[in-house]
Amino acid sequence: MNLDIKTTQEIADELSQRLADVSAGISPPINRVDSWLMAIANAALSGSPIVGRGIEVSNKRRNAQAQAAREASIKNWKNTAETRYFDKTIAVTNKIRELTNRELEEFIAKVRDIKHIQKNMPEAVRLLQNRELPTSPLERAAVVEIAIQYL
Repeated sequence: MNLDIKTTQEIADELSQRLADVSAGISPPINRVDSWLMAIANAALSGSPIVGRGIEVSNKRRNAQAQAAREASIKNWKNTAETRYFDKTIAVTNKIRELTNRELEEFIAKVRDIKHIQKNMPEAVRLLQNRELPTSPLERAAVVEIAIQYL
């Protein structure tokens, strides 16, 4: 028996839904699954359409595939965004290490103007004087953004 992939999938969907219907008490049990499959396959080979309750399984599979694709797309976007941020952070760290002392003090003066890290400013300044970025993610992100603008 030589069935194409689409027809084979339709038969599998039909069987899956039929078994679910049997479990739910909607349809009577199939006495012999092999005979049932052969009958549907032969009908498909003779040109009869395989459209029944299997369409529900097909729709669920398509929805699950679409959801998985959306989740993969979001994950890829997040990984790309994280990689870009990581690359920026490395570039800024390297640039800070290359600054002269005067350039570093000028940069620190710009960092001191960042309002939302005023609470931890002494620690941020100490780390920058040691040519390191702040350890807090929020403070590090703010310093990286300032560095991208001014360095």
